[in-house]
Amino acid sequence: RTGMQLMKSNGDKLSYVKELQLNKENVKVVEKGKQVATSIPNVTGGRQLNEGDILYSDISPIDYREFKKHAKLLSNDEKELLKEIAEIKRKENPFWGK
Repeated sequence: RTGMQLMKSNGDKLSYVKELQLNKENVKVVEKGKQVATSIPNVTGGRQLNEGDILYSDISPIDYREFKKHAKLLSNDEKELLKEIAEIKRKENPFWGK
């Protein structure tokens, strides 16, 4: 999603998603499994970002708690992703999202 803050799997903050393009058209949201061109300001491939790196949405603890509150509406993949984000964030702050 455009405007979303990003972090790496080690918790390092990157930047945000400036633009997304799907089939040469700008889009604001991308569904799972789609390949898109992404513009991320102040990030250079081969320096801050390398092939194979996994990027996560850097969500706030408030957003995390809202997602958890509505977990019944989430797919298993979405629940697993939230769990991964929480594990990453809790390496820095053990009480994140609680």
